[in-house]
Amino acid sequence: METHFTPLPQSVMTPVAENKQRSGNKIMPILAIVILLMIIGAVIIATSIGKKQNTSEDISAVVPTSVPTATPTLIPYPTLGSMAISTKEGTNRYQVDSSVNVILSATSDGKNIVTYDGIISYDKSAFSYVKAESIDADYKVFAYDRPTHVSLSGVKMIQDNTVSSWSNTPIVEVEFKALKKGSYVFDLAPVGKETSKLVDDKGQVVYPQSSPVKLEIY
Repeated sequence: METHFTPLPQSVMTPVAENKQRSGNKIMPILAIVILLMIIGAVIIATSIGKKQNTSEDISAVVPTSVPTATPTLIPYPTLGSMAISTKEGTNRYQVDSSVNVILSATSDGKNIVTYDGIISYDKSAFSYVKAESIDADYKVFAYDRPTHVSLSGVKMIQDNTVSSWSNTPIVEVEFKALKKGSYVFDLAPVGKETSKLVDDKGQVVYPQSSPVKLEIY
């Protein structure tokens, strides 16, 4: 008796499927290479960032956070002569509501002065500005009452050819009114860009030494 076996069906791969399988076999190695390159690139970037941070920390540790700079000088011209404040009455004590007449004197050390500026600082809450008058008839004075001081500008008259060389010479009288009790100082120190100065007939600007005056109001 003969035994018969029915053969099992065999899968037959079509050309299209075969091409897909071959393409898939080619893509897998390329994809693996791309992923590997991405990993290597990420490692390189992370390493580079770490080096930059370390470098920045090293630099910040060496370089000081603030670089010292030279303080610009307020007076770029020679210092010569002097200016001083005194009172007309020769006293430093005044009553409230009384007039306080301040005298500005100057020394020019032989220079022929044609213009000058005087900056008189005072406490606005304790005094009120009244007026300013030139004591030297050769000069016309212009006064400006600022928030913290009085700016004085003296100009020599054009027709006057005399030499104005001062030696502790009174040049301006400034009148104030005392408003309240206390001790106060009238000063010639610079305020902002304004400063007391002398200008001679050759156009040279010099800055005089200055001295304040202290007043007692009772």
